[in-house]
Amino acid sequence: LTGKGQSANGGEVSTMDLPLIPVTLISYRQGKALYQRYCAGCHGLEGNGGGPVGHLLRPEPRNLTDAAWMIKQEQAYLHQVVVSGKKGTAMPGFEGLLTPEELVQVVSYVQFFTQPSAQQSLEMGLIAGGGQP
Repeated sequence: LTGKGQSANGGEVSTMDLPLIPVTLISYRQGKALYQRYCAGCHGLEGNGGGPVGHLLRPEPRNLTDAAWMIKQEQAYLHQVVVSGKKGTAMPGFEGLLTPEELVQVVSYVQFFTQPSAQQSLEMGLIAGGGQP
């Protein structure tokens, strides 16, 4: 975990403040299930912004498979967006709906969209766990 983001009250959130959840097959699957339930409607199952309602939104949902954009984002920033939402967009915040651990699992899962080989290896059980994507 690296970086800083803004909390809902405008203060900085350091990754030191986020729960440390090792990436394992179990945490990956939990993040995937949460993403499919809460995020895929807008961002699409593959994370490309092509969910069933995504095309109805302005601006359209972020393409989370855009590696050039994703690599520039700190985990704390991504976490802050999932917690508090994104002003000027339809992205809602999930603070209070998801636990701190679930929020970290969703962000961790989303980061795999730009790493299909790592995602496939994890899904096939070739990666035992540990470390961030």
